Amino acid sequence: MEKLAAQLRDGRTRTGWERRFGSPEAFLAGTRRLYACLEEEWTAPGATRPLYADFLDLAGRPEAAALFRDSAGNWSRLAELARAAAPDADAPDADAPGRRSLFDELAGLVDGSLALERRAVALL
Repeated sequence: MEKLAAQLRDGRTRTGWERRFGSPEAFLAGTRRLYACLEEEWTAPGATRPLYADFLDLAGRPEAAALFRDSAGNWSRLAELARAAAPDADAPDADAPGRRSLFDELAGLVDGSLALERRAVALL
């Protein structure tokens, strides 16, 4: 999660999302893939956090479960922002400042999930 947040904020290197997904086509592919990976294909909705929270409830760890559910909200919000990002020239996310703003917002959500999940792990 730290690496993802750093890459989302990175505007200088080739591993940063600003350069990696700088063209409208790459931006569309990257944001659509991010959504699919977090909500559909490689995990369950909410980046699997709701399922893990259910397990923690069954294991008698409701405080940690609640934190993972909160984290799931961040992951789903991140995925939805990525899905809704539009690549056409008239869309606010299509220009460099719009992409930069979106990537910063996504990084903030990742940071929020990281903090929540660290608290949950400390409880466990």
